[in-house]
Amino acid sequence: MQRYNKNRSAPEEELSVYGGYESRARYEKKKGGRVFWLLARAALFAVLMGLATVGVFSLLQTGVEGDVPQTQSGSSIKVPIRSEASDQSLSPAEMIRTAMVSVVTVEVTSEGGTVEYGSGFFISDDGYALCCDSLFPDRNLPVTVQVHTYDEIAFGATLVELDRALGFALLKVESGFDLTPVNMGNFTFVDRGDTLYVAGSELVGKFYGTLLSGTVASSGVSAEVIRNGQKSTVSVTYLAARPNPTVFGAPVFDETGRAVGFCTHRLDSPHGTFVAAVSISTVLTIVNEMLK
Repeated sequence: MQRYNKNRSAPEEELSVYGGYESRARYEKKKGGRVFWLLARAALFAVLMGLATVGVFSLLQTGVEGDVPQTQSGSSIKVPIRSEASDQSLSPAEMIRTAMVSVVTVEVTSEGGTVEYGSGFFISDDGYALCCDSLFPDRNLPVTVQVHTYDEIAFGATLVELDRALGFALLKVESGFDLTPVNMGNFTFVDRGDTLYVAGSELVGKFYGTLLSGTVASSGVSAEVIRNGQKSTVSVTYLAARPNPTVFGAPVFDETGRAVGFCTHRLDSPHGTFVAAVSISTVLTIVNEMLK
């Protein structure tokens, strides 16, 4: 049997096995060098991709500076506000700063001087907004309406119409410039077990944002309502959460920061406390009918 001699010249058939190199040792040395350079190139590519990712992420985080919105736990934060939603899930801090550009505190003052406050939000850039109908117990009672934004600007508003069946009021805010409506989403993709957020507001000397998170306990529950003497059915979603007074009339957001619902009422049952919400598309359909 012929033994391998590292000092001899390899026959032609052996050169083909060793990639054209004269010996196994030289072949292995060259092969090792190639592996090293391949690994080095892969490491350099990973570093460049990491820098590119950081750059894109930094661009996504830019926005307008806002005034101390407040989470439900009571901690104050002052962070950039992002007005556009993405397909990426947001943290609670990101959620509240995304929502607050569109959420308002509605202040309703009666002729007798009684003042009521509630949450609301813009649904169009020309000033249409929604809030809870309970702020207007009597449609014929003269009132003065103001809305307060996160940057502490107060605008006058008028009541356009009420929908007692779903519990919302449609307002028209006169600002003189474009406002920021919520980014609309679709309740169809919300399922049991998902986390949703209700972004409300309150006015305690200044504007404060509140954020309530809850897990979807049931979705697509049919409920009968009566509107203008006619019975109809709407789909209701229930969140397992203990609400605070600011959530009613507030928008309901999915995890990407898109408004998918309108928070209507509280439900207390033997199984716990729940927050009820109807689809934002259902509400907007009725709004469009009101504006005809």
